[in-house]
Amino acid sequence: MVRIGLIGAGTMGRAHAESIQHLNGVQLTAVADTEIGKAHTLAEPHQAVPLSEAGELVNRDDVDAVIVASPTPFHYAHAKAAMENGKHVFLEMPMVRRIEEGEELIQLAQERKITLTIDHNLRYFLEYAAIKQKIDEGAVGKPGVIRLGRRTSHPRNWYSNFESSGGVILDAMVHEIDFLLWCFGPARRVFCQGLHERLSTEQLDYALAIIRMQSGAIAHIESSWSHYGQYAHDVEIAGDKGLLRSDNQSSIPLRLSLTDWQTGGRRYFSESPVQAPACFNLLKAFLCAIKGEGKNPVPGAEALEVVRLALAAIESVESKQPITLNA
Repeated sequence: MVRIGLIGAGTMGRAHAESIQHLNGVQLTAVADTEIGKAHTLAEPHQAVPLSEAGELVNRDDVDAVIVASPTPFHYAHAKAAMENGKHVFLEMPMVRRIEEGEELIQLAQERKITLTIDHNLRYFLEYAAIKQKIDEGAVGKPGVIRLGRRTSHPRNWYSNFESSGGVILDAMVHEIDFLLWCFGPARRVFCQGLHERLSTEQLDYALAIIRMQSGAIAHIESSWSHYGQYAHDVEIAGDKGLLRSDNQSSIPLRLSLTDWQTGGRRYFSESPVQAPACFNLLKAFLCAIKGEGKNPVPGAEALEVVRLALAAIESVESKQPITLNA
């Protein structure tokens, strides 16, 4: 039995708690959130202990692994405290806000022989996994141009503070950046334009990055927190043997239309309602890695390269210049 402690009872914390309910050999034993009422609500169905302090959770003897689903500025401190107490860590993306924080976490995981997995779950969406397989099989030949897009509404709350969240680039574009690096290898240079440094991004944010890969391919990534009432993502990969395209708008398996547009309006679900969600499958893979039944699905070192490229994109927006990455 793997005993899980959960830090953060927000949107992703609730999603992970729901996943735990459907996993065999796993028990949620403690939930920590600064809003103790949220911790109580999430802990009660699992008969877990609600706590208001993350430090108390990571010190518990009945916790083997910790899911860190707190806001980005707390990822480093919470993950570090958990690993210093000998706990395996499943950490929400983006991994950290600063590169040096990620480097320290990776080193700590290596020293303590701890599994540190980052929740880049786009790899576990069925369509993205199928795209990766087709690329590896050479279906489109040598890729030349890659286009990736993600468009949704602004999440507001603490995300409106750029210093905390990193805006749409560090919180949303990182999904596509991870997929890009996973499929096509390291990047050489990035030029990015966005609303940050031009307009207030407290309620709207947008960025478009052009990335030259070391392979010579060019990638375009569009990320928007300005599309109210919908969630859309798309992929287009052009190679010397063909074109591969996918989007979640052409065949949406489930649509839910709401009258309250302030809370999202129409909500589109791109994942199949009869298949396990991506976050479930990635968490399951993390637990298998802990038990020695598989490799770490998203190691910290890979996730830190995602952060590195995202921060370079932010630097490009602020400097209005292309940024070359050290590789």
